[in-house]
Amino acid sequence: MQIAVDIVPEDAEAASSREARRARIRCSSGTAHPNTRTRQRPCAALSQVFTPPEPVGVVIGLVAGKALGIFLGTYLAARFTRAQLNPGLAWADVFGLSALPGIGFTVALLIGKLALPGSATGEHVKAAVLVGSLLSAALAAVLLRRSNVICLRLSEEPNLDTDADGIPDIYQRSATAAERQGGQTG
Repeated sequence: MQIAVDIVPEDAEAASSREARRARIRCSSGTAHPNTRTRQRPCAALSQVFTPPEPVGVVIGLVAGKALGIFLGTYLAARFTRAQLNPGLAWADVFGLSALPGIGFTVALLIGKLALPGSATGEHVKAAVLVGSLLSAALAAVLLRRSNVICLRLSEEPNLDTDADGIPDIYQRSATAAERQGGQTG
């Protein structure tokens, strides 16, 4: 795998644009100019997010840690206190909502900046925070979209009229069931 790098002359005032072009050509041919330093592009930092353990921990913490922590906290509160879920709310909905806080990345960026100031690992942690926030948003979107489809299907069911007689089928089913009960007792 080849990573593209920019070659920047150390003495920018003394180097002309022609020398900078020569340095780029020599770098692409495999020999770099001795008075140059390399700078990674953001995509290189993004590709290294999953190699060191610190950025991997950040991604796992944002995606799985926050979701499981909030979900388990809600479950324990409902299990061991008088708190109850709303009857229209399922545990799958709670899990989808618990994935949403992983989107917030400002505190994670601040902690990464304070813990690893000016290091390459600090840059990888920044990229990991952004990747983790995007993954958390995607997970929440998938889970909540699934819940939304189920809720829409359930909300449309009472208005379903398959025989097109103008009366929703749910009322005809209940009338048919009442007639059957009345016929069995009489």
